Amino acid sequence: MRNVSRSLFAGFCLPALLVAASPDQIKESALFRDARAHLSARAFQMGLNQDFSVSPKNVHADEQGDHVSLTQTYKGIRVFDGEAILHLRNGYVVETTDGLVRGLNLNVRPELTEGEALAVAHGVLAPKGAYATAPEAELVIATPTGAFKPALVY
Repeated sequence: MRNVSRSLFAGFCLPALLVAASPDQIKESALFRDARAHLSARAFQMGLNQDFSVSPKNVHADEQGDHVSLTQTYKGIRVFDGEAILHLRNGYVVETTDGLVRGLNLNVRPELTEGEALAVAHGVLAPKGAYATAPEAELVIATPTGAFKPALVY
């Protein structure tokens, strides 16, 4: 009976220990939440539409404060090179490095599946041997400069 109660105790406590977040993770999560809220509240002023969102990229802290990097998404798809960095001091945003892409208005349903895109890439590359790692494709919104318009690409 004694061994059963120990294993039950371990069975309940072990998952709790595995999911416990460190203080740094908790702070990072709060910074991401606050940075996302800051940008979302200003999206209209910044010329971003209702399909705009951001996802966490990383947090960096130095003697000047915290720097929260966020990746832009549009209708849930990552915008290649769309990024904002919020610079915080004592919990307040003091500056924003704005690399967000504006004016996006496109259909995000791809014409090719990921498998079809990989097959096309394989055909174009014509590898002479096996891949060192399995090929992967990510659906993103490319935002080229010049006369080209943003497009959905793998």
